[in-house]
Amino acid sequence: SGVISYPRTDNTVYPPTVNLRTVLQKLEDSPFAADARELAAQETLRPSRGRTQATDHPPIYPVAGADRGKIKREDHWRLYELIVRRFLATLRVDAGELGVGLGEPRCVPNREVQVLNTAAPLGLGRKR
Repeated sequence: SGVISYPRTDNTVYPPTVNLRTVLQKLEDSPFAADARELAAQETLRPSRGRTQATDHPPIYPVAGADRGKIKREDHWRLYELIVRRFLATLRVDAGELGVGLGEPRCVPNREVQVLNTAAPLGLGRKR
């Protein structure tokens, strides 16, 4: 309770009233702290923009950091984790700005792929 915004799922554009840096700071009290700090270190935050922009509510996003101690139910935790990972993915740089490290070159074509890749470990979409 109190860890996600109003669950609006059809809006895909953050309004200027959502302070993205503040959201990242709040995530420092969560298992996603390292990713939040890395993104907060970017000079400019440019979230990806989807096709749908509604003005009554922003897209769903985390409003507080939480861990397994605060969110006890497994299904609630998995949902929170998906929301956080989606939020973080919307702030990642585009593939054209990614550097190449050691080993085989790897390119992420867009941020949507990052979200899908993070959903798989959560067991979403699997038949039970």
